[in-house]
Amino acid sequence: MGMRKEKIWITPPLPGGVKIRHVGLLDLPEFYTWLQRWFEFNSFFKADADFEQFYEERTLPKGKEMHIRWKGKKDETEYFHYYIEVIWLLIGVNKIEIPVGDKKRKIDQGDFELRLGAYIEKEGPDNIFRRIYEYFVIRKIIEDHKYKLYDKFYSLHDEIKAYFDQYVK
Repeated sequence: MGMRKEKIWITPPLPGGVKIRHVGLLDLPEFYTWLQRWFEFNSFFKADADFEQFYEERTLPKGKEMHIRWKGKKDETEYFHYYIEVIWLLIGVNKIEIPVGDKKRKIDQGDFELRLGAYIEKEGPDNIFRRIYEYFVIRKIIEDHKYKLYDKFYSLHDEIKAYFDQYVK
C-alpha cells in the first residue's frame, strides 16, 4: 500500500486553462516582476525555489517569440497542496520608444497571452478506508479547499486583467 496523489482541477486543465490575452503595449520586465511578486506574496513561490519550469526565446523577423512555464505550489496542509501554473506565449515582441512627457521610454509591443490553471493535489494512503473517509467524512473539507483556491485563482486572474487594462487606451 503506497501513497496516492490525485489532482483536482478547479480550472480547465492545462495547456488550455484559462486564457488572458493582451495585444499592444506592455512593460514586460515590470509585469514579469509584478507577477513573480504576487506568487511570492501569496506563498506559491519560495524565495530560493525554481518556479520557472521552462524558458525558450527565439528571435524571428517579426520580433521575439517567448514560451515560459511557471509552476507555483503552496502547501496548504500536509495532505492538500495548491498549484497555480502559468504558460506564457509571447509573440512578435519588439521594443519601441514612446513619448512620456518630454522624454522617450522603451516599452514592449506584441501579442501577450497567458494560460493559467489551478488544481489541488491531494495525497494520502491508498486504501479502502481512506476512500471511505474522504467520501463520507472530509468531502466538505475538500470542497472548502476547492473554493479557497478558486477564489485565490480568480483574484489573480482579475489582477492580471486590470494590469493589462492599464495599457489599453
